[in-house]
Amino acid sequence: MWRERIEGRVFSPGRVCLMGVLLIVCTWSVMAAPDDNPGEVSVRIYYEVGKSFVCPEYMDNANSLELLARECRLLVEQQKEGLTVALYLKSFASPEGSGQFNFSIRKDRSESILALLNEKTGIAGLVQVAEENTYCDWATMEELLMKSAIEYKEEALQIVRNVPVYTYDEEGKLIGSRKRDLMRLRGGKVWNDMLRDIYPYLRFSEVRIVLATPEEVEALKRGCSCSDPECHCTWDGQSCTCELSEKQVVAQRDFTPVEISVPEEVGTKKNPYGISLRTNMLYDLVLVPNVGIELSIGERWSLLGSLASAWWANDAAHRYWRVQGGELEGRYYLTKQRAGRALRGHHVGLYGQVFSYDFELGGPGILSKFSYGAGMSYGYQLPLSRRFSLDFVMGVGYVGGRFLKYTTPSCGRDCYPWKEKVERRYFGPSMAAISLVWSLGDLNDK
Repeated sequence: MWRERIEGRVFSPGRVCLMGVLLIVCTWSVMAAPDDNPGEVSVRIYYEVGKSFVCPEYMDNANSLELLARECRLLVEQQKEGLTVALYLKSFASPEGSGQFNFSIRKDRSESILALLNEKTGIAGLVQVAEENTYCDWATMEELLMKSAIEYKEEALQIVRNVPVYTYDEEGKLIGSRKRDLMRLRGGKVWNDMLRDIYPYLRFSEVRIVLATPEEVEALKRGCSCSDPECHCTWDGQSCTCELSEKQVVAQRDFTPVEISVPEEVGTKKNPYGISLRTNMLYDLVLVPNVGIELSIGERWSLLGSLASAWWANDAAHRYWRVQGGELEGRYYLTKQRAGRALRGHHVGLYGQVFSYDFELGGPGILSKFSYGAGMSYGYQLPLSRRFSLDFVMGVGYVGGRFLKYTTPSCGRDCYPWKEKVERRYFGPSMAAISLVWSLGDLNDK
């Protein structure tokens, strides 16, 4: 019989087989044992600059989304009585945009992720943790800076670590910011390097899905959370309590709704409106000087007013080119406009016109002391740069009024015989413009 002696122990083939069976059974028991602390899934989804929708082809989003959907379904299978699938979600933007825009796009990114998760997993009612009162993940910026090869990164790290996000004087006036110091560092060189190498990794949503108790879900709804993975927060109806796994209380506070405020960037004016000046180059081509002003109201509406006046005359040659009038138009832009930037994109509107004219080019002439019009417009404003754009507009509407036809005087310079009076009743194209637009104000958006 085959035997082998090792360290004083005798192993026979029968004993070896018995030990193998026991090892398999023990291993299966460990693997099949219920997990008292179910796992969780955590991923980051990245966004293209200025975008809030999720692009699977961008960076490693496709693999992250696949992992998120698969693990989320596994968590649902592990779900026990008294537990529900909850979502920790925080979205961020890179700092080069205006504060108002970054807070807005951060919210849009969270909503985009929620909609995508409901679509991919079929789980409705995922609980979202309240957002932090910042649009940029400065801790991630510091971590990426430390690992980067950016020149003068130590100076940038000093700013990130030591300069407050916003600095106010004793009267509460904003006098400085972390972003401003980074932009000015080394004449903007460091900022441009970070824009290329760091900022693409700051535009992300951090998604963590776990199984939570009803008390933890209520805490999530009220924004109670802590950074320690072993920390759990609950809501008792009046206050949040966050505890570590060994039941040590790390935080307790009454619930007070926190309203997120968006400080204005340093150097910008407190101006909720955007103002731009314009001139219709079609009028300029026919020697009718004109000027217009557009005032944006909110994110999509604007009010536009313009005046035109030409008073060219040559009495000896009986040539007159006289136009005076104005237009008022209310516009609606089909795309949401960014704060601090020139209005741009497709727009529709309603307009009204009043004008008078006198035209004679050496022969019979026409004269109107009062005409009017109203109609609907459609146009597109094409950006040329941060401050300049071209606005293409066509309008269709009704034009009414009375004009006189007269002949060249035969009884003196100021004697113009009337031939007939004409009542104008016209419906059709009544407005056309190709306007050069100059946006005023401090444009601080990206």
